[in-house]
Amino acid sequence: MQPLSPDFDLELPVSRLNRLTVWSFPEPQNVQQAVNLTSVNCGLGLKMNASRTTTGYNLQVDVKFVQNYEGLKLVVYLLEDDLIYFQRNYTQFYNAVNPIPNFEHDHVLRASVTNILGDAMGSNTRFGETFSKTFDIALPADIENPEKVNFVAFVVGADNRVINVRHCNLNETQDFQENP
Repeated sequence: MQPLSPDFDLELPVSRLNRLTVWSFPEPQNVQQAVNLTSVNCGLGLKMNASRTTTGYNLQVDVKFVQNYEGLKLVVYLLEDDLIYFQRNYTQFYNAVNPIPNFEHDHVLRASVTNILGDAMGSNTRFGETFSKTFDIALPADIENPEKVNFVAFVVGADNRVINVRHCNLNETQDFQENP
């Protein structure tokens, strides 16, 4: 697994759309900014299968192409749910309480299975091809509950913009989306 200290600036707290665009505050009121970055017809579909092993996890990621691409990278993150901690509050939400006690944190990034900016997918990214990668992942030391792990995989272009993304729970077997 890759360290979570990438070679790029990250100012916190901040929300980002498509990893590159800062989501304007207050985020819940600026949903249109996210919608404007959404592509309905992306040209590739993802499916994942995740299972628990005696020492960690097994994850199969498949990407099916319905158009040609070059310079793609696959990014896979391991996430954990149901983490209860204090949460800093910079808003008027939650009655402006700061910090918020006993806040449930879900989809917390615990490890980058690939390089945090993605692993090159090579040349099998053409119409009709399927790219497949299997990951045997050792249980990260900081996981509080190994059964609360889930995964997200996304394919990014040479410009680092997300083309498609998919989430997978533990012990879930997926098919490709209906319209990749």
